Amino acid sequence: MAPTPLPVTTEALDEATDFVRAFADFWSAPTAERFRALMHPDVHLVQPFAPPAQGIEAAVAWFTATQALLPDIRITVRSWSGTPEALFIEWTASATFGGKPVTWDAVDRFRLEGGRVRERVAYFDALPLVGMILTRPAGWLHALRTRLAPPRSV
Repeated sequence: MAPTPLPVTTEALDEATDFVRAFADFWSAPTAERFRALMHPDVHLVQPFAPPAQGIEAAVAWFTATQALLPDIRITVRSWSGTPEALFIEWTASATFGGKPVTWDAVDRFRLEGGRVRERVAYFDALPLVGMILTRPAGWLHALRTRLAPPRSV
């Protein structure tokens, strides 16, 4: 016997749709202020290459460090599915590292609260990015500087 699907309310679908639109809009012109507006004060972010970020200040610090390393990073939403309790967004990122373009695909799983991110777990294969970083020594000094720079508060 097939499992009975859980009922999804119109309000839940509207909240998920609104968030996906805001997420896509944010990544078309990302700033720390706009990132902060998407996050719940008690946000928890999990992603490759960085320790989990707990709380809004840690999340903004993670975003600021990412943007410092990849100032031209943009994300394009490919597809999405779900509800505010389990929202999946498939995306492609593009940026420049070491003077050359780089792209990668990922899926983020979100849990929203009040239309803002309470939890986000990013899923992608980090190995190609590591390989790209290792083969582009022109970007190493910039990467080192961004890692050693004190975080900016916003």
